[in-house]
Amino acid sequence: MCRRLFGQLVLFWWCRPGGWTAGLKRGEDMEGAGTERRKYIIGWLTFGPGKRDDFMKLAVPYVATCREEKGCLFFEMNPSVTDPDVVTIAECFESAEAHSAHLRTPWFEAFWAELNHLGLHGRFENIFAGRVEPDSAEFGGREPAHVSY
Repeated sequence: MCRRLFGQLVLFWWCRPGGWTAGLKRGEDMEGAGTERRKYIIGWLTFGPGKRDDFMKLAVPYVATCREEKGCLFFEMNPSVTDPDVVTIAECFESAEAHSAHLRTPWFEAFWAELNHLGLHGRFENIFAGRVEPDSAEFGGREPAHVSY
């Protein structure tokens, strides 16, 4: 399912045996987290030349704070491997309400103000899950990696 929704990069980035777990708070598993109500946000932030690294210095503590929020299942910001001026964002909240609460936190407001000074523009996709099917890929063995669909 994640391959069809988000593309091959996200499959590699988020999925592992037993459920979607990369970026979860304290390594906890997402199974049983009310998949039918989840809200996923993927985004791309574009910065002027040389500004992305300044942004990433701010992003590290911000992401750590967001991961501790009630209702946040995962929260990631990573430099793009294809564009030196882009940061990709991947977030998941238990519900649209949990995401709305995140947008009202003082740390979001402060971070958004900093982003306003460093960024050129952002594009986001909000995905409201009706069904989530965990997927996995096995690596590190002697045989070629196997992906289950």
